[in-house]
Amino acid sequence: MTEQKSEWVSTVAMAKHLEIHPQTLRKNRRKGFVFKEGYDFRYKGLTTSSQLQWHKSNVEETFNTFTRLGTLEQLINKIV
Repeated sequence: MTEQKSEWVSTVAMAKHLEIHPQTLRKNRRKGFVFKEGYDFRYKGLTTSSQLQWHKSNVEETFNTFTRLGTLEQLINKIV
């Protein structure tokens, strides 16, 4: 019988996999427009002060496909 390896990893491991800083990963989660709780990340404990765990393949897909914001000039040009 083979043991399945969990795809849920720590913030540091996920950031390393994406080649970004852990603070960048946390900041993007806090802004709420990139990652979804329960799909991309979950809390390890019962409260929101618990450590986060990240689903490796879901986060990679989300990170690679979300629409990035552009520069301020590009955003202004879209509005005008």
